[in-house]
Amino acid sequence: MRFVLERVTRTLESSTRRFELDIPAFRVDRGEVIALVGDSGSGKTAMMELLALAAAPDEGGRFVLTGDEEVDIAGLWRHARLKDLAAARSRQLGFVAQTGGLLEFLTVRENVALAQDVAGRHDRHRVERLARTLGIDGVLDERPARLSIGQRQRTAILRALAHRPAFVIADEPTSALDPGTAREVIDLLLETASGEGAGILVSTHNVALMAHAGVETVHVVPAPGASHWVSRVERRR
Repeated sequence: MRFVLERVTRTLESSTRRFELDIPAFRVDRGEVIALVGDSGSGKTAMMELLALAAAPDEGGRFVLTGDEEVDIAGLWRHARLKDLAAARSRQLGFVAQTGGLLEFLTVRENVALAQDVAGRHDRHRVERLARTLGIDGVLDERPARLSIGQRQRTAILRALAHRPAFVIADEPTSALDPGTAREVIDLLLETASGEGAGILVSTHNVALMAHAGVETVHVVPAPGASHWVSRVERRR
């Protein structure tokens, strides 16, 4: 299975700012681990939201998820086929948002079980094993309000991995973690890629951690000759 983006753009506008993310080509396969790096405001989160099927691209361009059959993601957005997008998102993807995105009225265990329920992949033992690895097995029955920021971030990672997705999209997954725990989280993601064949895409400012882990980095940079409100990301295979 592979993500393929060609000539894709995403434009964000407000009353004072217009930002465009330009993606001439970007491809990533299952089993690969990629880190998106760049300055704050460069467009890393905009890219991660596209890949997580949480935000629509502009009109035009090719954006597909290929496997046994090809899913035209751009076409699903264009024709507002939201149920099909939700199905692809829930079965194929695990998303770790910067804010965690946890449901406050559910416990940690229930937040994670919901992801498995939607995907139709129930595995209580997997949840407990991953929770031990992430050091949050003692708070599975707590609600998010009672967790530290780091525990909330690890819960979001647990939820993203729980249903064995084809791709894990993690936006700054270690930003609230101490260095030791951050290394453990990256090691877990690498283990998931190698052991389960998942593709892992991480956005981060921690270039040193990615280098230490041997993770390929792709830079989100200002487009040549453009204003600083335009960024480009490219990876050809």
